[in-house]
Amino acid sequence: MFARFRDENATITAGRLFTPGMLPSDVAQDRVEILTLSDGRCLAWSEYGHRHGYPLIYLHREGGARVEAKLLHEAACAAGFRLISVDRPGIGYSSFKSLNVYDDLVADYEQLIRHLSLKHVGLVSWGAGSVLALALAKGVKEKISIVTLVSPSRAQSGLPDVWGLRWLATMGMRLVLSVRSHRMKADETRYFLRWREQLCFADKKHVDNPWVSSLLVDVARQSLRQGAKGVAQDLMLALSQKNVAENVLIPVHEWSDGSEASTNLISTREGALYFRHFIRRQGKLFINRAAADIFNTARQSIALSPVVCDLQRH
Repeated sequence: MFARFRDENATITAGRLFTPGMLPSDVAQDRVEILTLSDGRCLAWSEYGHRHGYPLIYLHREGGARVEAKLLHEAACAAGFRLISVDRPGIGYSSFKSLNVYDDLVADYEQLIRHLSLKHVGLVSWGAGSVLALALAKGVKEKISIVTLVSPSRAQSGLPDVWGLRWLATMGMRLVLSVRSHRMKADETRYFLRWREQLCFADKKHVDNPWVSSLLVDVARQSLRQGAKGVAQDLMLALSQKNVAENVLIPVHEWSDGSEASTNLISTREGALYFRHFIRRQGKLFINRAAADIFNTARQSIALSPVVCDLQRH
């Protein structure tokens, strides 16, 4: 049931992103793993939580990066979960790939699941990572045992599906992100304080924790490591796609602060296990405080998963 944790050092193909023996300090610290995909691109991930725990793939929020999962490390250890946090294309150390929809990434995650020899795996997403989580729940349904959506994206109409308009919007987003990246590099402290002032009181309390604020700065650095191209694409996909899935017949847990629209993300069908949880008065960054509850609920729910039950019967 428990997948083996990989202790070997990152395997990196020479000439891609960086070369073996010359690991940047953040790679050495976070133990970045690199998988060369069938089309030659690199897929990067880091692992947190319990080394031999039940595997959960973490899908970062829009414009985020794999290091977000550090927020969940201690809670995952306590609950017995192994977090596999993946950089999306053009973010962190994953090679860029032009995407039309998040569904285009399903094949990449299938290769990662096979590479890690995972019989079944859960999904944990934050923000727009929920769109990809639901796509994986449909595309790799024989492997996915549970889906946990934290503050899921709720775009109901999306941007017009016109290539020219989307291209212009993406270019504009890249320009804005490039300017922000330059300002952040020039004076990180000032940039962070200006960003903090835009938060609600509850979120300010979260980021006033020095460790949390340091991690959020690291997330920003990692997301823009290859420039603004990958982040801009990720943000545009988050704005342009609906987050509704049909025929998802595995346990799905949605965690939110209660401020989103009341429309369910999942089309209710016979056999569906769809649960909603609310964490009120904790702000948008409640994932930091609610991690223990999220993982304990996931642990209890995994036994109900049709995927796990089928494997146990065989």
